[in-house]
Amino acid sequence: MLKNLTRFVNIISLTGVLQIVFFAALVYGLVMLYFPMAIVLFALSIICALFILSGNSNTVYKLAWITLTLILPMFGGLFYVFYSRRRYEQRLEEFRVNCMNRALSNELANDDDISDSEIDIDAQSLYIAEYLKNTVGFSPAKTNNAVYFPAGEDNIAYMLNAVTQAERYIFLEYFIISKGKVWDSFCDVLKKKAAEGIDVRIICDGMGCMYSLPWKFSKKMSNAGIKVRMFNPVRPFISARVNTRNHRKMAIIDGNIAFCGGINLADEYANIKEMYGHWKDSGVMVSGDIAWNMTLLFLSMWEYLGRQKEQINYKNYIPLKNNSPSDGQSTTAASVVLDAPKDPITVSEHTFINFISRAEKYVYITTPYFMCGGELLSSMYAAAWSGTDIRIITPYIADKKLVKLATESYYRKLIENKIRVFEYLPGFLHAKNIIADGTRAMVGTVNLDYRSLYLHHECGICFFGGDIVKDIDDDFYKTFKQCREITLRELNQISLFKRTVQRICRLFAPFF
Repeated sequence: MLKNLTRFVNIISLTGVLQIVFFAALVYGLVMLYFPMAIVLFALSIICALFILSGNSNTVYKLAWITLTLILPMFGGLFYVFYSRRRYEQRLEEFRVNCMNRALSNELANDDDISDSEIDIDAQSLYIAEYLKNTVGFSPAKTNNAVYFPAGEDNIAYMLNAVTQAERYIFLEYFIISKGKVWDSFCDVLKKKAAEGIDVRIICDGMGCMYSLPWKFSKKMSNAGIKVRMFNPVRPFISARVNTRNHRKMAIIDGNIAFCGGINLADEYANIKEMYGHWKDSGVMVSGDIAWNMTLLFLSMWEYLGRQKEQINYKNYIPLKNNSPSDGQSTTAASVVLDAPKDPITVSEHTFINFISRAEKYVYITTPYFMCGGELLSSMYAAAWSGTDIRIITPYIADKKLVKLATESYYRKLIENKIRVFEYLPGFLHAKNIIADGTRAMVGTVNLDYRSLYLHHECGICFFGGDIVKDIDDDFYKTFKQCREITLRELNQISLFKRTVQRICRLFAPFF
């Protein structure tokens, strides 16, 4: 028995020695492998940093990428390689452009020259309208049924009523669709309309709807006769596609009526569910040629998401009649704003710059996030020092803490450059509006941050004169009364630690 015990101890000891030798060899191999791997990865990070530096991206966006790459020299370059744009994405983008060009070739004839029409349009508005015509491709269109909604609940109620009256088709394109009372009310109507033979189509964003869609959404919609296409579904691998989102929000009924603005199909946008205090949002309803332009935007995106499986005959969707509601609004001219991440011209940013640089009296802006590049900031500073009254309203209660800190990091410089900054006290402000001189305004989906200006698909509508611009102007003045103005004295009382955190958040703002 003693002999057996001795043999057992020897076997255990030998096994232990072999295991130690194995781990030692493994560690030695990893150490020997580490140095060449480290050199390769470090060299990749340097090459990527130089590539980023020589690119055509926004300067601040470059700085964020270079900083990340050099802070993480071992994996920063590798991360950039997987996360940056690929040739496959370029081919898809070329296809998207082709779809849009085909849609534009089918645009309804609009021979009216708004400069010669009965609409009172000032020279500065004509300049912006011409810019949008040359970049986006749509001619300015007249509409006498433009309605502004200063609250999300009003917009949603009006839109639901319009959907119930659809006769040919209903197109919905939203960044977020979330289960709840708002979606349930729309879903019931959409299913009923689909059963009647109405063409119902939905586009939603894979990231925006990742956690919010009802269970088995696409399957249930398909069973009800409703077509659904997802923009960039989230997949379990790192790709530039994750960084490109469809942030557009629009609803089109029969090509006669279109809705656009910051409002998604979720309960918080109608203040049914309180998340960050009162949710302040806005939207617009338009009819006529401008609604047809929005229809073409939807159809071209639908065709793009089909990946050449379907080629749309856009003329089949031309409105048969104008059955849009009449609200006694005066006739106004409007232009579509369209932006995409790989377009050679940043239309949204340039439109904001045009609004600011061509203003003679004032420019008011609402935005939930403020993280701008140098060009837009420079235009604001120049206009403010020239005597233009520039005011920016941001939320008092944030939905994203890091983004709020990054936004606050801009306050001091803005105020020092004669720009007044306000925060909406009742809660979260999600409206994306700009107005200049009370004669021109834009309502849409564009936030003043890097994602909206450079990475997302966005849309909006510019209005030149008419009652709707007056309504937007009135809403700004009402909103100012619910805000507090930020002062330099208040900013001087912020701790050094918080200011440091704000600056760090600002540096990496392009990734938020």
